[in-house]
Amino acid sequence: MNAVPAPMYARPSQNTTEASKPAISDVQTSKTLNQLREFKTSIRTMEDDIAKIKVGQQPSGVDINRTVAQSAPLPVATPTVPGPSPLPATPNAPASRPPLVSSGFSIPATPSRPAISTAPSAAPSTGSVLKPSVPGAMPLPKIPMPPTGSVAPNINNTAGGGFNKLFIAIPVLLLVLGIGAYFLFFNSPQIAVETPTPSKTAEPTPSTTPLAQMFGANVAEVPIVSSASPIEDFYAQLAKVDLASTEFKRVTSAGESGSLGLPELFDRFMIAHPVQLNDIFGAERIAVIYGQKETFAGQDATATVDGQKRLVLITEVKDTTNATSILRQWEATSMTTDLGKLLVLDFSKKKPGEFSDNSYPGATIRYQNFPTPDRSIDYAFIQAASTGKTYLVLGNSREAVYAALSRLQ
Repeated sequence: MNAVPAPMYARPSQNTTEASKPAISDVQTSKTLNQLREFKTSIRTMEDDIAKIKVGQQPSGVDINRTVAQSAPLPVATPTVPGPSPLPATPNAPASRPPLVSSGFSIPATPSRPAISTAPSAAPSTGSVLKPSVPGAMPLPKIPMPPTGSVAPNINNTAGGGFNKLFIAIPVLLLVLGIGAYFLFFNSPQIAVETPTPSKTAEPTPSTTPLAQMFGANVAEVPIVSSASPIEDFYAQLAKVDLASTEFKRVTSAGESGSLGLPELFDRFMIAHPVQLNDIFGAERIAVIYGQKETFAGQDATATVDGQKRLVLITEVKDTTNATSILRQWEATSMTTDLGKLLVLDFSKKKPGEFSDNSYPGATIRYQNFPTPDRSIDYAFIQAASTGKTYLVLGNSREAVYAALSRLQ
C-alpha cells in the first residue's frame, strides 16, 4: 500500500523587520516600498516526521532560502460606520442604545412606520433586522411589519387549513341539529293520541273445553300389562267396571299418566295399521266405554244382556282429506282383520266384506255389521262445535258411535 505524502507547510521566516511592514493610517495611504524580503521555507513530510519520532529525533524539514521582491500594498480605506438615525420623539420612549461599532457591519437607519389614524403618533418600528454587510453577498429581502392594529395574514392558508375548518364545522353542525331536535321533539307540547279499541266481531269462537270434559268425569282405571293375550286381559278388566246403560266412562291406564287412545292401543297391543296415520293424528285422544242398550235378541242371543260394554276410540285428526284416503285404502286391504280382536268381532258369524255408508247429522259413517249393528265396526269424522277440531270416532257398535257423535256436536 503506497504511503500518502504528508502535506507541505510553508512558514515565513522570522527575519522580517518591523520596518518592512507598511504603516496604515485612517486618513492617508501607505508609501510604495520596493525592498527585497528573504524567506526561509521548510519542507516536511508526515512520513519523515513519523520515522524520526520512532527513532527519538525531533522532526525537522528541509530548509530552502528564497528572496521575494515586495511591492507596495494598495491603499485601503478605513470603513466608517454611520450612526443610527434619530428616532421620532414619543412619550416615555426608552433611552437610545449606543451605536454598535464593528468592523464589516453597518446598522441601517430604522425605517419609520406609517402613521395610524387611530393613534396620535407613530410608534417606533421594531421589525428592522441587523444584517452584516458582506461584500459580494446578495442582500436579504426586508419583511415589512404590519402596522399596529392590523390583522396578520393567515400564512397557514393551505389545503390542510380547509380540512381543519371542516372538522370544526361538523361538530358545530351536529350540536346545532341536536339542540334543534331536542326543542322539536322533547320540548314541544305533547299531543294525546287515542288508540281506538278494536271491536270484536260477532263470529262464534270455539270453546277451549278439553275433549275429556265432553264425556264427563267418570273414569275407569284399567291396568294394561304385558301378557300372552293382552287384548283378552284388557277386556277382562273392563268387565269388572260398573257401567249403566247409555253411560260413558273414560278408560285410563292404571298407574300411568297421559291419554289412552287409538295410537297407544295400536302400540301396546301391537296392532297392524298404516304408518301414515301416525303423522295425521293430533294431540287430543281418549278411550271410552259405553253401556250398550240396543239389542237384537232374535238374531244374536248374546245381545239380550242389558248393559253390555262397547269400546269407542276418539282421536284428533289434523288432515281429514288425507285421513279419509288412508282409511279407504285400509278398508280394501286388511282393516277388518287388523281390528278384529280389538273390536271383538266374530268372523264365524259373518266373513269380512265391503264397507257401507250410513249418515248421521254432520258426519258420514262407514261400517260393517257382524252380523248385527250391535256388533260392528263403525267409523266417522266429525268437527266438534266446542273445540273446532275434527275427530275420528271408531267403535264396535252403531249405538255407541251415534252416542259419541252426539256428544261432540
